[in-house]
Amino acid sequence: MNSRTALPPLNEDAASPVPPDAVRRWEENLRQAAALLAENRQGRSLLRWLLTSCHCFEASDPGPQDAPGSLYAREGRRVLGLRLLRLVQEACPARVAQLLTPEEHDV
Repeated sequence: MNSRTALPPLNEDAASPVPPDAVRRWEENLRQAAALLAENRQGRSLLRWLLTSCHCFEASDPGPQDAPGSLYAREGRRVLGLRLLRLVQEACPARVAQLLTPEEHDV
């Protein structure tokens, strides 16, 4: 499993991969966006909703009735949620505990 952040979309006309400095700028932009969301209550509410929607904190318990495709899709969402959590952790580690605190009810 690749734990790196996904690369930015490739230029359709480009014959070569995205330059490393462009990837670094793109990753820094993602970290800044995650930090902005984690710094305020509404942003944390959105992040919490995304992490929950991705089933980030639930393990799949497959049974014989589960189709492999649905399990793969669920695990794909979970991986995406974990990448988002890692992005927030890299951007502002001090806010991760607050993000995961269920006592911070968003009204």
